[in-house]
Amino acid sequence: MEEARNLIDQIWPKVQHSPLPVHTVDQLAYSYFLERIRVSESYDIVYHYWPANLRAPFRCRLPEILASGEGSPPKERGEAAFAQRPRADTHRKVEMGLRAVLRRLGFRVRGIRTNDGVRPPLITFRAQHRGRSC
Repeated sequence: MEEARNLIDQIWPKVQHSPLPVHTVDQLAYSYFLERIRVSESYDIVYHYWPANLRAPFRCRLPEILASGEGSPPKERGEAAFAQRPRADTHRKVEMGLRAVLRRLGFRVRGIRTNDGVRPPLITFRAQHRGRSC
């Protein structure tokens, strides 16, 4: 990670005043170094990747969860929030596993993003849930 931060520090001064805004320097640097190590998927941990039926209720509870850990060290607050995250039911876990396998086999699966620019055949699963407000 230190190497990625050093690369960012070298690239940023060269692009920060460019005519077109560059917002991906950190992504470039981290992906360059992370491709050399084993990285596992994080769809069950990173809030951004959660399906709406899990994300919306957690969004409503998040202020309460964060307030309950106020004054605690950041690591403890993170562990407490992690312990209270919603869990997908077995059906959803199987579906996500199947999606990941299909993507690795070269199929484009709705709900799984790819940054490689390749557009393999699309496989569609059940309709995506739309988020609800609190």
